[in-house]
Amino acid sequence: MSEQNAIIQLAERLGVLPAYQDFNGQHRPTNEATARALCAALGFDVLNEEDALAHIASLEAEHAARIAPREKILRAGEPSQIDLDRAAHWTLYLEGETQSSATGSGDVVDLPPLPLGVHRLSVEAAGGEETVWLLSAPPAAPSLSELTDASRVWGVTAALYGLRSSRNSGMGDYRDLGDMAAALGAQGAAFLGVNPVHPIGAASHPSMVSPYSPTHRGFLNPWHIALDGMEPFCGAAKSVSGAGDTGGELADYQAAASVREPALAAAFAAFEALDANHSVRTSYDAFAAEGGPSLRNFALYEALSLRHGPDWRAWPEELQDRRSDAAQEFARNAGGELTFHIWLQWVASEQIGAAQTAAKDSGMALGLYLDLAVGAVPGGAETWTDRQGHAFGATLGAPPDQFGDEVQGWGLAPLSPRGMAAQGYQNFARLLRGAMSHAGAVRIDHALGLGRSFWVPDDGSPGAYVSYPMESLLAIIAIEATRADVLVIGEDLGLVPDGFRERLAEAGLYGVDVMQFARGAAGGLPEPHEVRRHSVASFGNHDTPTIKGYFWGRDLDWRVKLGHLDEPGRDWVNGERVALRSDLGETPDDWTKRIHADLARSEAELVAVQLDDLTGEVEQQNLPGVVDEHPNWRRRAGLTVEEAPSSIALRDIGAVMRDAGR
Repeated sequence: MSEQNAIIQLAERLGVLPAYQDFNGQHRPTNEATARALCAALGFDVLNEEDALAHIASLEAEHAARIAPREKILRAGEPSQIDLDRAAHWTLYLEGETQSSATGSGDVVDLPPLPLGVHRLSVEAAGGEETVWLLSAPPAAPSLSELTDASRVWGVTAALYGLRSSRNSGMGDYRDLGDMAAALGAQGAAFLGVNPVHPIGAASHPSMVSPYSPTHRGFLNPWHIALDGMEPFCGAAKSVSGAGDTGGELADYQAAASVREPALAAAFAAFEALDANHSVRTSYDAFAAEGGPSLRNFALYEALSLRHGPDWRAWPEELQDRRSDAAQEFARNAGGELTFHIWLQWVASEQIGAAQTAAKDSGMALGLYLDLAVGAVPGGAETWTDRQGHAFGATLGAPPDQFGDEVQGWGLAPLSPRGMAAQGYQNFARLLRGAMSHAGAVRIDHALGLGRSFWVPDDGSPGAYVSYPMESLLAIIAIEATRADVLVIGEDLGLVPDGFRERLAEAGLYGVDVMQFARGAAGGLPEPHEVRRHSVASFGNHDTPTIKGYFWGRDLDWRVKLGHLDEPGRDWVNGERVALRSDLGETPDDWTKRIHADLARSEAELVAVQLDDLTGEVEQQNLPGVVDEHPNWRRRAGLTVEEAPSSIALRDIGAVMRDAGR
């Protein structure tokens, strides 16, 4: 066996795919450099053939020694059996419990009907103790008809940071979210979808603004706390904030922070002055207790990041491990600081919960439609608090596709397939739980990652796909969605493997149909009957041009300006769009009305229209592939929250949707 074959063989055993087919149909094999880099990212350093062969032998020996499977997916509420390779004593522990639920001996484990959850089976034999994770799941995540009385609904997507009101501090907050949802619910909308509301960087680093580059996906962004919604601390906050819209067409994160930070500090001081038996303190204490070690570790990261910066990899070495003596000593001496960051999460949770209540009270069938980003930044809170569950030495990305000839590196840390499995996927479940706790629907960004993710090695070698335990992750999604009564959308755009969309649909996840990316049988935009039923259909999303911007080629203008596209390329693409728009009408209003009418009449169970299209915006929220050259994640809405209840545009879209039976 050659060195290359041994290294690649090890990579394949660890889940690295030997090759993939790119968008143009070209076969792309995984080379030795990539295999070596990804083995290291998966925890297996390989310098030569001997290293690879030793790791392979160790994996084989480990597998041969086991008498029980590492995990088992079970149907919740039904009895089941697990076959062991030889007789052993076993003990069952239900999720969250330390006392055994059942015990037995033999080479067959007869399990009683188990409730929803991830339970633990401890198997003891001569070789030691083995853990079998039992994923007790329903057959699928809940469907729209199971969660609501409707079979076809519609809603609006918007940028939370871009919501405008006379009372916010220059960027949208959780009170704006509830008020806008209520205005849309009055017009018959079933949901209001927004960008991820995960925390972005440390509190002291408002220059890090992409909601898709969070520090931790299990918590909330305190930047969106409504300063006038912190009862009973509003007076203290207002006395130092002078809260009010800082103005401008673009969100000014620095200006908003200058208003927000002293107001939050004053409100926290008022909170600390409350009597220990005050109802507000009691509510906070319950929240902190429920959050447990995960919440406290996140608060510890936040406190440390204010001293040492947002990337823990650049911290003093003794603080890079949260379990170190130095980190724990800091925690003991920084009780008030940790309490502050836990308090921020409590306030944010209370406020987004109130927004969901306002949405549902307005008649929305689902309410808030939140987004789970595909990954967290490598040096952020999520990786610091869960080193085992993440891979290091590579970042998530995508191979060249129809939107670009270069490998895309997203700068996000991959979840480790082996690390997740070792902890019974509890880290993944916690992330889902955080996103689902105040939502009626949750979109999983880049759901292709449930089956395979494209990893880009840090050393510059070509990327490759790494497989993930898709069935196990789908089981976890079904468990958490059923517990939370939440609809799940899997964003399935990109290089989609055969059968992937069908499997997601079987598991209860709704797909995403974006009209800009599709063509109907006649060559134009898809006809209503050509849209998938089990999907959320829209014309575009935050990464694409608005309706006006698309047909005017505004995104192409940006690409030419930035040197990403030449004039002939622009003219070719724009020519196709001009031909498409000729079927829709003569004016931008005609295009928008026709597209929204077609969406309303489509087969899709859910339809999403963008607030930016309803207000006639030309510029898009995000231009993928650039950071500072385009004002990404800063554009503010063309409609204020106060104007929304009387908006003719919102009234008209409600009528269009009702006329189509939504």
